Formats: sequence, C-alpha cells, structure tokens
Amino acid sequence: MSDKLPVFASFDGQKLSIHPSSKHGNAQYRNVHGDGFAESPAVFLATNKGLRRIEGDAWYDLTVADGLPNNSVWCVMADNQGYLWIGTEKGVIRYITVN
Repeated sequence: MSDKLPVFASFDGQKLSIHPSSKHGNAQYRNVHGDGFAESPAVFLATNKGLRRIEGDAWYDLTVADGLPNNSVWCVMADNQGYLWIGTEKGVIRYITVN
C-alpha cells in the first residue's frame, strides 16, 4: 500500500500551489470527473461525493443537502455570466457562484 496522498494542484497565473487531500478535510475521492473555473480564484471539482470548491486553503462541499439532484457529479462548467452548470447522475442544475 502506498503512503502517498492524492494531491490537487492549482495555478493562479503566478504561483503553483500543491494541495494534499488531507489539507482539504481528508476527503479522498475515488473519482474526479472534471473541473470548472469561474470568474474567481476558486476551483470546482466534480466528484462522486458532490461538488468541491477549493479557494486557497478553504474548501466547501456542495451536496444533495445543498440542492444538488444527486451527489454523483459528472461535470461542471462556468459560463461567462457567473453561473456554474453542474451535471449530475440525475440532472443538470444552474448554480449561482458567490465570489
């Protein structure tokens, strides 16, 4: 068994940041299906456990408790009007991002 943790890397145009999974709530996702970048420094990850927003050292999970049709998120895309389009196993929703 490997002692290596999965990591996520982000680049803000000037600095590359490496984020070990343990730094973000010890969430270890089996699958990351996609990512979306909005008009903010946040990165959104589509996972089998909902949508994860990572911004610097802060993170937030969006799940069915927050209004997603399903926790199995397959894709996420930001449009030019500030909305996130989130595709789940049970439908697509438009989500307003909070900057």
